Amino acid sequence: MKKVITAIKAVWLFLFGSLSWKLPPWLSWIFKSLKRLGSGIKNQHNHHRKRFYVIVTGFIIIMAGMGAGYFWHINLPQPVRLSLDTNTIAPTPLRKDAIPEVFRINFSGSAARMESVDKLVTDGIKMTPSLDGEWRWNSDDELIFTVKEDWPVGMNAKVKLNKKLFPKHVHLERYEVDLKTPEFGVTIHEISFYQDPRKEKEKKVVAQVHFTHPVDPKSFDDKAKFTFLVGGKEEGRVLKKRTVGFKITYDDFFGKAFLHTDILSIPNYDSRMELVVKEGVSPKSEGPGSENELSDSTNVPGMLTHFRFESAIPTLVRNEKYEPEQVLVISSTAATKQKDLSEHMEVYVLPVDRPKLPNERKARKNYRWSSANDVSQKVLSLSTRLYLEPIPTQQDYSKIVS
Repeated sequence: MKKVITAIKAVWLFLFGSLSWKLPPWLSWIFKSLKRLGSGIKNQHNHHRKRFYVIVTGFIIIMAGMGAGYFWHINLPQPVRLSLDTNTIAPTPLRKDAIPEVFRINFSGSAARMESVDKLVTDGIKMTPSLDGEWRWNSDDELIFTVKEDWPVGMNAKVKLNKKLFPKHVHLERYEVDLKTPEFGVTIHEISFYQDPRKEKEKKVVAQVHFTHPVDPKSFDDKAKFTFLVGGKEEGRVLKKRTVGFKITYDDFFGKAFLHTDILSIPNYDSRMELVVKEGVSPKSEGPGSENELSDSTNVPGMLTHFRFESAIPTLVRNEKYEPEQVLVISSTAATKQKDLSEHMEVYVLPVDRPKLPNERKARKNYRWSSANDVSQKVLSLSTRLYLEPIPTQQDYSKIVS
């Protein structure tokens, strides 16, 4: 074994050379202090043995007592602390006689004094910044605040609960909660292409923008913008962009804005109208405005797609006498007048067999008609024309007629 250790030392010296290390002053002081302490204890044991054992015994008793006391303390029954939850306040509906939502603090257990339930709380609650309203114990585990008028826009408040508000045996996990009032919000509710069915030339884009609080009209007027993206022959291609004028009206509560663009001419190809509402729209009352830019768009049909028939479906319906009747339901992309459609439409019952075509040897029996390309003038001459009776609609113009 000694030979192995000697060999290792020789290799170490060959590779790294001779190393030396000296204790730092602080570690040297510790070792010296421990040495002096050990010498003192040994001296006490040799020359004052009785006193030495009394001191050691007393030290052991003290340490044992401290350990037992700590163990007893950590095993004492801990007081139950109730947790708190609060609700998210929703914006007050913009309608007549609307009532603002109350702010609720819900406790995980019974927290109120029995005599305080269903009564106003006039002391023990501090809100910063303060709001006019009243606090009330709605039940033994729910405290509510009813604002006097309406919640201000986007306010952050702190609510501090005094311990004197609760019975002595009630402890809370925290005595402070946050109260956040609704922020001002803007949404583009809908946007669509519109044609007045009674005025053929009145084609425009209409949109609705909704607000969580009454909006400042001037603020919104400056932030809204319509851009017409004129399309090309290739789908998705934009030939040019131009700003389009528009008018805005509001409902009685300034919670909805109705936007109508100027009259549009139908473009050659499908295009799009884009509505952009920039950030910074402000409410009528004090408070921060909207923070995000919004945008939405709708298709503006071109010449080839503005008006076309989408389907013509025969079906069976029951009349007032519960008798089956055959009805033809026709739908189109734009509203049309039923009388005009009736005057320009002919309906035929095609023959069972398809007549022989010039390049065919014979007719086809029990032919299944599936394409208008199969219907020639010869086929129509063999067909039976049907004279249909229009079914009245609620409006003069409609996209669906029967």
